Amino acid sequence: MLHGNYVHDQLTSAQKESLKWLFQGGFHKLFGETEAGIHIVRGHQEWPGHGTNACPGTHLMRHLAWLRNTQTF
Repeated sequence: MLHGNYVHDQLTSAQKESLKWLFQGGFHKLFGETEAGIHIVRGHQEWPGHGTNACPGTHLMRHLAWLRNTQTF
């Protein structure tokens, strides 16, 4: 979970690297669980019934879209 208002705030380099790390083996290292991939990660607005919610904001949603489209897990 990333806390912040990503309508206004940009993700830091550390946050971007942490997300990438989690989906390139981090979950396995931390919990022994195999990742199902970035495609299962959702922003608040992507959950059913929350389509009008701006959370987590365009900056984080853009980064999630980039991870989904460019990373192979």
